[in-house]
Amino acid sequence: MRILSFIVLVLFTGYLSVFGLFADGAAIISTLLFLSGCVAVGALYPKRWQLSALCSWGALLLTGLELGSQIGSEPVAGQQPLAQVLLTAVGALGLALLGGYIGFRLRTKNEEKNG
Repeated sequence: MRILSFIVLVLFTGYLSVFGLFADGAAIISTLLFLSGCVAVGALYPKRWQLSALCSWGALLLTGLELGSQIGSEPVAGQQPLAQVLLTAVGALGLALLGGYIGFRLRTKNEEKNG
């Protein structure tokens, strides 16, 4: 059941990282949901909280596609600047790791307190 929960959280938060972190509207709500999913992954597997980086698969995939479309082509109207694309990818990865670490700390503090 734990593995199934992990897979669902990673898929859901990865989906949010594509449409939430790159979207203009409702970005705060999507980011909070993304962060809470990463916290849950860190709490599920406190010894391997770094697995929360998998939650940013969507943002990294979209970054790869954006970079691939920008290489060797003329700029398209409305296309995001390269620095913004890279910053979003690094931000998503960093936010995922931060959430995993927070989940790890919450879980280990709770275990220390209870026994």
